Amino acid sequence: MIASKSHEFLSTPQAAQLMGVSYTTVIDWIKNGVYGVKLAASRVGGRWRIAHEDLAEFNAAMNSETPQQTREHTKISAKEFARKEKAHQRAKNELVALGIL
Repeated sequence: MIASKSHEFLSTPQAAQLMGVSYTTVIDWIKNGVYGVKLAASRVGGRWRIAHEDLAEFNAAMNSETPQQTREHTKISAKEFARKEKAHQRAKNELVALGIL
């Protein structure tokens, strides 16, 4: 499990694990965003670092729409939507367990 100290940062692979996606998806969220929201991150030694709080805020923004609105907005399959919804729930649960949410 990732430490819960607020001053610690996550690597892209660690953030990806929490969110249930690949690290390249996390990098895409940093560079391009999704639903008009970018994941806040900083470059440290040439690598991206994400604060726990920024990941929590991004996760909240990703979950701010109702599931049906999200599915209609992105036009993804029901199977893909269910997979992403499970990943978001796992990430939320982990963030709660870490005391971030």
